[in-house]
Amino acid sequence: MDGVGAATHEEALTGQLARQLAGRLGRRVQWQALGRTGANARVVRQDLVPRLKPADLLVVVLGVNDTIELHSAARFRRDLLDVVVEARRRIGPVPVLVAGVPPMARFPALPRPLRDVLAARSGELDRAAAELAKLPWVGYAEMDPALLHEGTFADDRFHLGPVGYRDWAEALADVAESLLTVTDRRHP
Repeated sequence: MDGVGAATHEEALTGQLARQLAGRLGRRVQWQALGRTGANARVVRQDLVPRLKPADLLVVVLGVNDTIELHSAARFRRDLLDVVVEARRRIGPVPVLVAGVPPMARFPALPRPLRDVLAARSGELDRAAAELAKLPWVGYAEMDPALLHEGTFADDRFHLGPVGYRDWAEALADVAESLLTVTDRRHP
């Protein structure tokens, strides 16, 4: 997630999620945002995962570009799995939060019938992403379609704005906190 739609990363998803977790965990949270406009899951694995630094939690937010590129659910699942495996190979057995693919039926910038086609595809990719939660220390957080309404989008009506990122971060923080709590108990 590269934060398009917000003026700074602090206002985008990564910064908002870090703020949510700091409040919930009662401690300072350091974070790193890696993203590239237009990147799909395969590009992230090849170009961004090698830049990861050690972390206590990895949050993977992908799917919109894979949807637009009409990737199959099987390819997306494979590419996401490659992201998780390669990240863990590089930085260790870190818990991973996979964010649900946003339901593109709610994107006001998309005209019909394109919106309907992309909505069906984003649903398929979201189900593929959810399957990764079967892996140890991988959590999945579905994006509630109610989070996407006119007030949550940036001026381009395609990317989220700060309000949308804040609301999404709050939903992701529930699963992130749970993952961190479980792994904290396993690693004294």
